[in-house]
Amino acid sequence: MLLGNYAPGAPLHYNRHMDSLVVAGRQFRSRLIVGTGKYKSFAETARALEASGAEMVTVAVRRVNLDRSKESLLDYIDPGKYFLLPNTAGCYTADDAIRAARLGREVGLSDWIKLEVIGDERTLYPDVQATLEATRVLVKEGFTVLPYTSDDVVFAKRLLDAGASAVMPLGAPIGSGLGIQNQANIRILRDFYRLGVRYMTLTWANTNEWADSSGDAPKNDGLTAFGREVVLEMNRLGMLVDISHVSDKTFYDVIATSKAPVIASHSSARALDSHPRNMTDDMLRALARNGGVADVDFYPVFLSNEELQASKERDERLKPEIDALRRTDPDEGADYEAEVKKLEDANPLPPVPWTRIVDAIDHMVKVAGIDHVGIGSDFDGIGETPEGMEDVSHLPRIRTELKRRGYSNADIRKIMGENFMRVFAEVERVAGAMQKESPMPPVGNAAR
Repeated sequence: MLLGNYAPGAPLHYNRHMDSLVVAGRQFRSRLIVGTGKYKSFAETARALEASGAEMVTVAVRRVNLDRSKESLLDYIDPGKYFLLPNTAGCYTADDAIRAARLGREVGLSDWIKLEVIGDERTLYPDVQATLEATRVLVKEGFTVLPYTSDDVVFAKRLLDAGASAVMPLGAPIGSGLGIQNQANIRILRDFYRLGVRYMTLTWANTNEWADSSGDAPKNDGLTAFGREVVLEMNRLGMLVDISHVSDKTFYDVIATSKAPVIASHSSARALDSHPRNMTDDMLRALARNGGVADVDFYPVFLSNEELQASKERDERLKPEIDALRRTDPDEGADYEAEVKKLEDANPLPPVPWTRIVDAIDHMVKVAGIDHVGIGSDFDGIGETPEGMEDVSHLPRIRTELKRRGYSNADIRKIMGENFMRVFAEVERVAGAMQKESPMPPVGNAAR
């Protein structure tokens, strides 16, 4: 995955009209970038490249044989057919990576570089600080730098600010949408964090033992005392507290408890759609006072009261058949889900136009302010999308419509991601301050 600056004139963008990628002003016919380090032979590498259909191919500088009298990987890669992207794989310091990049340019590979600086020999995770240091040097020397770095979106922004043309993270921020399943032990929260989890939704559609959900009957009167401990521990760890799915009372308890800004990762406006998953205007104002951000959900049932009513009517109409399916598959496994999908496909809801997303953004900005609204989408969790917003390739429409409605480029960037990144950075700052007051316990210590 590549992350770039999506402002007008940015070096990286996806063209939704064709399956292509543009980096630093150069268009590639394929978005796929293929490595060359895992094959048994150079011939096998060539066959794999041909089968992939990729145009951009990464080549480790250290694997290029400078003795042209001997067989080399470059003998098997047609420079007229593939764009060679040298990389600094195997480098453990910024200086080593800089030297490798210079060598790649000197031997005629390219002045583009996929910058890798390994920080840990066991996991091969990148050294982000050394990566930033090398990026600054190489950009000054005229390289087009594509750093391979961690999944820290705030650090990715720093790399872009340092002049990187695009950022290649090892993964996206990992989140848990299920809450703590062992609800008596905060140690599990620390384990989640150690494994890479950087946000957690306090509940899903079900109320748990320490927080009430908007999709279930309350039994805790919001957050329990343990629930408040969870929120404070998330603050101390530097984990984003996500209030999508929680009940109204749980939301206000979180706002009263948290020392850091919180997020609603995928919620919309209840003023426009009365679904309890959405946020009231008062909740939006409270979130703004907290410094947080509400990311708009694209689920049509959360965007239109008419769609919500149609959904309720369909649920009631299909209830006997779905109950029968549930009796034959109480675990609601793959067969159950497939049959339910067939029923829903045969009874479609009326289409909702994608502009309803922008209506929700517009309303939430007017209530909470431009610094507190973002994009949540929920593509991975919804079975239906608004008409014209079927996948991420259509996201540029939101930018265009916001521009048409009078939003500045700076404000559009805030909505499209900068607000979330600001909150992420502030959560980490608060965590640092809290850890100075109360250091992290050793791994393995339980806290109840």
